Amino acid sequence: MITVGGYTDHNQLNQRDLYHSNFGVTADGTVKPEIVAPAMWVAAPILPGTEFYERAEALSRAAAAYEPENGAFVEAALQQEKIVAAHYQHVDGTSFAAPIVASVVAQMIEANPRLTPGAIKNILVLQPIAS
Repeated sequence: MITVGGYTDHNQLNQRDLYHSNFGVTADGTVKPEIVAPAMWVAAPILPGTEFYERAEALSRAAAAYEPENGAFVEAALQQEKIVAAHYQHVDGTSFAAPIVASVVAQMIEANPRLTPGAIKNILVLQPIAS
C-alpha cells in the first residue's frame, strides 16, 4: 500500500504546500503521505447531462459572446464555479491526487508487467528525485 497525499502549488512556480488534512501518522505508525500528487486546481471533466454541465456550457457561450469590458459578471461566475472550459472545471482534494498516482503505476506496469507491488513502491517512494 502507498499512502497518497496531495499538494497545491498555488498556481506559482517553486511553491508547494501539502493539501490540508492529508498528512500525519497512521494508527500503525506509518508517516503519511509517502508520495504526493497535485490536489488543487486539477482540471476535470464535468458530468454530462447534469444541471452544472448545462450551466457551464451556458456560461462558456456567454463568455465567448461578450466584449471584455462587458463580461465582468460572466467572468466572475466562471471563476466562482471554477469552470476552465465549457466541459471542464477545477477540482481539489486528495481524491484527485490518488488517481494521478494510480495512472503512473498503470503506466509502469504496462512498461514492465513483471513489476511487483513492492518494486513499484520502492521506485515511487524510496528513490531520490533527480533535481
